[in-house]
Amino acid sequence: LWFTYHLYYKAPDFLGPRVAALHGMPYVVAEASRAAKRLEGDWAEYAKDAEAAIDLADVILCKTERDRPALEAGRVGDQRIEALPPFLDHGPAPAPRPVATPPRLLSVAMMRPGDKLRSYETLAAALSRLEDLDWTLEIVGDGPERAAVEALFAPFGDRVTLAGAIQDPALLRQRYEQADLFLWPGVGEAYGMVYLEAQAAGTPVVAEDRPGVRDVAHAGALTPPDDPAAYSDAIRELLADMRESLAALAAAGADGKDVHDAVSAGVDRLERVVDWLLAGAADPRLGAAAAVNYLMLAGTVCGGWMMAEATRVALAAGDTDPFHAAKLASARFYCAQILPRASALEQATIDGSAVVAALDTALL
Repeated sequence: LWFTYHLYYKAPDFLGPRVAALHGMPYVVAEASRAAKRLEGDWAEYAKDAEAAIDLADVILCKTERDRPALEAGRVGDQRIEALPPFLDHGPAPAPRPVATPPRLLSVAMMRPGDKLRSYETLAAALSRLEDLDWTLEIVGDGPERAAVEALFAPFGDRVTLAGAIQDPALLRQRYEQADLFLWPGVGEAYGMVYLEAQAAGTPVVAEDRPGVRDVAHAGALTPPDDPAAYSDAIRELLADMRESLAALAAAGADGKDVHDAVSAGVDRLERVVDWLLAGAADPRLGAAAAVNYLMLAGTVCGGWMMAEATRVALAAGDTDPFHAAKLASARFYCAQILPRASALEQATIDGSAVVAALDTALL
């Protein structure tokens, strides 16, 4: 087959349809978008060429719900439009880590005029409402608007660090894993790979609720667009939750912290699998292939949650009752011996299901 990625009014495909037709190959495109408003104006000719190529596609892989209505409206003949949510290699599961003091905030983005600069402006406006809280922000990125970004964050002094661009994926992953919250409003983002990168590293995100962004930003908070006050309130609420968790862990002692960290990691895995299943809900084969491992994962994590609740009650009792001591011992055993299986079950559910779904039923 011939595969073309990101076919839109600025990047029409002149070659793919011709080669596919010449050799009788299926023509498949991903992240194609139709833009009727571009059929007039400076980009009109390119937009017409892009539309013509999209018309010839046998299969369109739609990355976000933002693009689907126009693709469905322009569907030609028996053209297939299939969901392919944005994804990346999650890499190794992040280790549970305590929240820093002060909490570490992170942003990763190019410094370009237009939408990127607008996101920086929104972020600076939101943080100006949080100067009564203790936090630090690291900004990873560079570009022609660096001077403007520096000016936006200069009032925060040494609370904000501009780290420049980081090209090494391993070093960038470290930054994500060291952060407590990932902040990026997401003005004009098609969806934003940075949200996937942050969540893969176990870092919740705060973004504006915009088309495309809402398809990938699941762990954290989404706020109304162009509302710095709502954005700052979401950050404040998440920081408050973190401080509350820290206080509870400190009061519970080492036993409570160990159980909390293990169960939290399990819940994160279950949430990622649920998000993945919902993203692929249109394909019933995926759900069927994932069912056994998913149910085992859900049972394992729910068991951990019950152990966490038992730990909370036992520690709150504050005595040496043998019953409570047995509950603590059971919780520690479960978190050390049973709950780690959630990691393998997450991988088997997501990666293994594709293998099962692709099997030729005639061979079974």
